[in-house]
Amino acid sequence: MSTSNQQETFIKVPEGMRVNADGHFVPEASIREQDLLRDQVVMALVPEALSLSRDMAAYKAKALNDISDLIEIAADRYGAKLGGKKGNVSLLSYDGRYKIQRTYREVVAFTEEIEAAKALIDSCLVRWSEGANANIRTVVSQAFRKKSKWRNQHRQSAGSYAHGDRRRRMEPRHERIERRAQI
Repeated sequence: MSTSNQQETFIKVPEGMRVNADGHFVPEASIREQDLLRDQVVMALVPEALSLSRDMAAYKAKALNDISDLIEIAADRYGAKLGGKKGNVSLLSYDGRYKIQRTYREVVAFTEEIEAAKALIDSCLVRWSEGANANIRTVVSQAFRKKSKWRNQHRQSAGSYAHGDRRRRMEPRHERIERRAQI
């Protein structure tokens, strides 16, 4: 589900009209029946989804706090000094049936300065790599490629190009399935 961080503004909609995603008034009579049905289903599901989202956010805060407390207790008990709060940890129930994992991943944001630097570096690479092996140019250009929805950062590392046999394990599952279907 996608939600917006913008404050919701309510507009008085004239009778027999609807507001589309672009904010335009559209006569209900000109909207396809399938679009109206989709809207009805979405609007019926959203209140429960928003409620669940709030519940999940509260649960996440509680769980992270409880895990941090448990780690601090263990550190105090054994006289250990802990680093930052970004450590990944796995907690197993005593009987081994349940496992809770706290994992953090670093999100890299590309700002306009990075984009400008990338353009400068790209122009240098074009000049410097004239006549170089095409594989080397590919690996270097991949280093600055942004992640897309289906790409894994690890696939874009130099190691994934150097180790062909490991590459299979590093590609997203849906791509492995597609590749198997082609064999």
